[in-house]
Amino acid sequence: MRLSKRATTMVGMASVLAISACTSSSDRPATPQNGDAAPAPEAGSGKVVSLSGLIVEAPLFTPTADVEECVLDSDPPICAKSGSDGMIAIDLPANQRTGLMLAPPDAIPTLSPILTQDEDIALVGRTGWPNPAAGVIIPSSVVQATGGLIGIQFDPSKGYVDFSAGQLNGGTVSVVGGTTATAWYLANGAPGLVGPLDGGALPAGTSLYGFANLEPGTMTFKVEKNGQPCEWDPVTWPGTEPGTATVPIRAGTWTRLFQAKCP
Repeated sequence: MRLSKRATTMVGMASVLAISACTSSSDRPATPQNGDAAPAPEAGSGKVVSLSGLIVEAPLFTPTADVEECVLDSDPPICAKSGSDGMIAIDLPANQRTGLMLAPPDAIPTLSPILTQDEDIALVGRTGWPNPAAGVIIPSSVVQATGGLIGIQFDPSKGYVDFSAGQLNGGTVSVVGGTTATAWYLANGAPGLVGPLDGGALPAGTSLYGFANLEPGTMTFKVEKNGQPCEWDPVTWPGTEPGTATVPIRAGTWTRLFQAKCP
């Protein structure tokens, strides 16, 4: 089908997922520069680790400076700002299911669930997991254009999820227990809806997979291929079974699951 200029919005949404593949290691910022350091949690709260990555803005997904991102549900807030190169570094509690919240003006809040362990997390340059974004600014205008292109209305009382599907290699993703939410994809620059009769299979060239209008709460997503479990990005919250991820859903919020891949 012929797409309007707004189709570039969807193309742009996929570009962040391949940004590290398009940027040579010599061009990537290895450490945050000029960003405001995040305050560490109060003494006695336990070990912390540092997470670093890029803050980018849709639809072109260019690194963006001076954007504040905060640790999920931190009280008092623990926040940091991106530097002149778009890089951000922020302290997170070690060995916990935590996350990052980004809520700039005129943009939908984005939630990035993060599983921390004992080591620092550098999202840029990870082997096998090319998504380097610690946060994505999604302007409200981009959300509206996306809904128009795939033919759905985003319900502000519901939540939304997306992740990179470029490494699924024929695998499928489902919501454990079922859902009435709308599943959509972006393949070769063209958006589409995942049909209920195709078992969740995606066309060749799919780079982005999303679910719209999910009920707030906690859901479990499963990725598999030929009946065998696949992998979620190791920074996502794991489920109780192989191939599953636990996903927090919040009203009016876009949750980023980073990536899923199958052999």
